Amino acid sequence: MKKLVALILAVMMVLVLFSGCATKSADKGGESTAATTAKATETTAAPEAPKTVSIMVGSGPSWPFQEDWYILKKIKEKTGITLNVNAVTDPNFNDKVSITLASGDVPDLIYLDAPTAQKFGQQGALVNIFDIEKDMPNYLKWKNADKNNILPFLTSDGKLYNFSANEIGETNRMGWLYRKDVFDANKLQVPTNDEELYNVLKQLKQIYPDTYPLTFRGGVSRIPLIASSWGAGNNGLSALYGPTKPPYFYDASSDSWKYSPIEQGYKNLLTYLNKLYKEKLIAPDIISLDTKTWQDRMSGNQIFITMDYIVRIDYFNVPLRKINPVFTLAYMPPFKGGELGSAKKTNTASNYAGNTITAKAKNMQNAIQLMDWMFSDEGKETVSWGAEGETYTMVDGKRKMTDMADVTELRKKTGISTLGMYTRFDFGVHINLFSPELAAAANEDPKYDQEAVIPGVFTAAEQEIVATKGAAIQKLTDEMVAKFVVGQRNLSEWDKYVQEVKALGLDDMLGIYKASHERLKNVK
Repeated sequence: MKKLVALILAVMMVLVLFSGCATKSADKGGESTAATTAKATETTAAPEAPKTVSIMVGSGPSWPFQEDWYILKKIKEKTGITLNVNAVTDPNFNDKVSITLASGDVPDLIYLDAPTAQKFGQQGALVNIFDIEKDMPNYLKWKNADKNNILPFLTSDGKLYNFSANEIGETNRMGWLYRKDVFDANKLQVPTNDEELYNVLKQLKQIYPDTYPLTFRGGVSRIPLIASSWGAGNNGLSALYGPTKPPYFYDASSDSWKYSPIEQGYKNLLTYLNKLYKEKLIAPDIISLDTKTWQDRMSGNQIFITMDYIVRIDYFNVPLRKINPVFTLAYMPPFKGGELGSAKKTNTASNYAGNTITAKAKNMQNAIQLMDWMFSDEGKETVSWGAEGETYTMVDGKRKMTDMADVTELRKKTGISTLGMYTRFDFGVHINLFSPELAAAANEDPKYDQEAVIPGVFTAAEQEIVATKGAAIQKLTDEMVAKFVVGQRNLSEWDKYVQEVKALGLDDMLGIYKASHERLKNVK
């Protein structure tokens, strides 16, 4: 009996021990099974596809596109989206866009001015933002805060193709700039009218005979901006189309639209420029002068007065003072041009342009996500300032940009505030980098602004008139204005020239500007 009890106890002890080992084994086995299952899941689950968005933008010599720009890395960090940038250096950017859209192999985004976007949008090549905005809470919040934000971008049939980038418009301010150090060294006075300007140019030519004292880039495209001080109308369309063309303007006194290049004030200006050309006070290649050559001459002390973006003050002063410490390009107030003129200028502080989404975008949802993020507070902060400790530091409660001498260097180094890299924008980052000279210019220039009046958007039928009659008028005007300046056509033929312009359908063009303006005034 005792042996039987002992045997039973021994069996029970073995069972208990086995059970304990089994439990421990099961516990360990459970952990191992879970880990194995997790690893198996990790192995078999499909990895998330990388997000990409392709974008087509213009790129110039002042801050050419760089693959390693900080802004591209920052956008990817914040959104998970890699931007593949097609930076087009060809100055005929819109022609490249036309070819690209026709090819069918299109980018997801294209940065376009409003009139061009409206043209391509009406052809079905771009997405109507009203059709997708329901998926864009940040954009809707911005838009609904002030619907005037989108008014200049609306088409005649109430569609919208541009994501506004107008908040950066102040960077487009243009005005007269002069070499203050050269004026001071020679005790020259800043001119207040065309006669004083002529006398100053003559003196500069005598002192520096191998120079052309007044020269600007852009050829005939700059002349409408200058003409606004000569009583040839306020070329308000420069705010919409950029400082190029077309030079139509609204005359409030007659409640009508006019064409600046046939106005008497324009003739007076061309007569003046021809005089300067004959006396070699402006460059012989003034009509064809490109940006690179202009920059080289500005840097090489060959030009002392020019018309350009006022931010060019720091563009030249900062690097050139390392070579010549007294080099000073400064702001020059507009002068009164001729008997009909006034010391006023066209207000160019607008940027009616922005990104558009193509109708055949391969990464449509990614493009929508990116655009919406750019309208968020975080997006605005990031694309404007970057990040604390990376692009700026806090000093006495204020931001100070790190290792950035000026806005040009900011753009070159980081890509911040370059085309396509922003929608909303804090212009404070530019002001933060302005030199005292540029800050003073930015404060003074608005005092001379004429009101910029823009028309509404053209209908498809009106676009056809612009593409035919408008293009013919512009081509003739550019050609004849250039010839008048360099003396290839005598200004005694002015009346004949005016009739040539009118014969191409000028009344039709003025009619559609008036009609589109009326539509814009009546938009609810």
